[in-house]
Amino acid sequence: MRMPASRHDRRTALSAAILAASSFLPGCAVAPEPEGGLELHFAALSAGGCQATNNGRNAVPDEVDGLTVVVDIDGVPKRYERANRADVNKAAQWLIGNVSANVPVDVQVYGCAGGKALWGGTTRGLQIEEQKETQAHVFLAPVGKLGCTGSEATSASAGESNHLSRARSLAAAAALPGGDAVVVGGLGSYAASGDGIAARDVDIYDHQAGNFHKGPQLLEARVWHHAFALSDRHVLVVGGATGASRYGDASLPTPLLMPKQAASARPSKAAELLDLQAGTAAVSTAAIGAGSRLLASAARHGDGLLFVGGVDDAGEPVKEGTLLSNLADVAAGGAGTSKAVPLVIARARPGLLRLHDGSMLVWGGNASGKPTELGERLVGDASFKALAIDGDAGLLASTTIATVAPQLVSLGAANGVETVLVFGGAGKALSTADVPSYAVRIDVAAGKATLVAIAPPSGKALVGGIAGFAKAYGSAALVSGGLVALSGGAPCAAGDDCVMDEVFAVAIDGAAEAAPLALTMDSVGTFGGPRFGVAAVAIDAGILLAGGQSHAVDSAAAGDAVLDPTGRVVAAPPPAAELALICK
Repeated sequence: MRMPASRHDRRTALSAAILAASSFLPGCAVAPEPEGGLELHFAALSAGGCQATNNGRNAVPDEVDGLTVVVDIDGVPKRYERANRADVNKAAQWLIGNVSANVPVDVQVYGCAGGKALWGGTTRGLQIEEQKETQAHVFLAPVGKLGCTGSEATSASAGESNHLSRARSLAAAAALPGGDAVVVGGLGSYAASGDGIAARDVDIYDHQAGNFHKGPQLLEARVWHHAFALSDRHVLVVGGATGASRYGDASLPTPLLMPKQAASARPSKAAELLDLQAGTAAVSTAAIGAGSRLLASAARHGDGLLFVGGVDDAGEPVKEGTLLSNLADVAAGGAGTSKAVPLVIARARPGLLRLHDGSMLVWGGNASGKPTELGERLVGDASFKALAIDGDAGLLASTTIATVAPQLVSLGAANGVETVLVFGGAGKALSTADVPSYAVRIDVAAGKATLVAIAPPSGKALVGGIAGFAKAYGSAALVSGGLVALSGGAPCAAGDDCVMDEVFAVAIDGAAEAAPLALTMDSVGTFGGPRFGVAAVAIDAGILLAGGQSHAVDSAAAGDAVLDPTGRVVAAPPPAAELALICK
């Protein structure tokens, strides 16, 4: 998101992990110093886990022996510029010339060692002015490792921080078109009863400086809600609950956090429109006629938004589906256009995934709990169509496979069949102790979904739980969290916390037609303790992870300390086709 000049000037003084592109030749970009060039700063990950930046300004980590900048202009072949460590070590500056002006320019930067990209960052849409100096920033994070955002030095007067302004979990997050992200609401504290209280806080992640600053507060506190960026300035916040309570049965080692009663838990304002630009009205009520159901699911669909399912005031799943279009009208304070598209099966908090053919997959959350009613698909804006379900006999016989709040992420598509990882959720009885994670192959032409068991590497298990995350990460999926979660060994036993610390990149290993499906699981680091309810959002630079908590609590006395304010970034790996060009 583009900030006012005064903030921009303050930001360049931070010892954050940034790359300043400067003093390009005529028609190219500039620097904060008269000599120009590229000025690099890195955020480092210590051996003990995620911590704040420990490399100073004008420093290159010892492990990096070369740097590569990829200049990408639409319609023009990518340009690769490289420098050895000796070329940039003294002043950490690097001049690049002859960059096209007056067109949007994307820049990716990688720090290499031994032929591998260890650090990476991206900024998009740079406007290079002809015969003028132009400045840009790229936050560099470790590739394939958790790296804390921000720096040891922060500017309190500017409201900048390497952490969220308030520790919280179960927040909503959205990527802004300019590369920044916004983290909205979430569970921010506990009452004396141990019930969780939602927060009104909004934080904006600045991808160019690698830190957070406060945004406008919500009109109404929310948890388990949705946030969608309509522009760099406007964010639509929809639905959710005003709080959460410990909920579970004897089979659940750690209680879930869910709203007590649907009728009283909904915010009075079904939707709000945030204005992130300083000096303007911060928030307003948005009467969009969609998404007000508690435990509804929502996702982008084409040029609009799709809302599906949820529960009525009696707590029963509904067959509602609504398409919201004319989002420009919503951003201007209008209601947009809503169209009812009923589901085939009543569902509460199903998983949603946009498939490669543009259709929308709806999965799980089905009130019947039947594996044969797991999925349906929306093509265009016409109607939902049920998917025929077949495949692995054990999965088809499972009584826990029809989960609430499963995470879906595509592991690739070939020959009209898309392989989707279904990670976690909670079973019909809200017990997560034996909820399976599995793959499903979607044949869109045949209208069929085939359930496939997955085979993690020896000694590991892929066991998902509610309030985890799964996000596309290069050619893999970044997964973690949940009250029962990804485990390095056997699934957790009764009495354990069953909340997981480690974050993994999960990908298909070998032929996609194999059954069970073989997976690779590469650790990208740990949170430094158990975490669930982490806000995860894909941005141009990689994946931003914000907040979370270690466990549900019994009372306020043991409560707020379990909430985490930390922001983390995992830089996306370079595309496989470009690896040889980037770090050769």
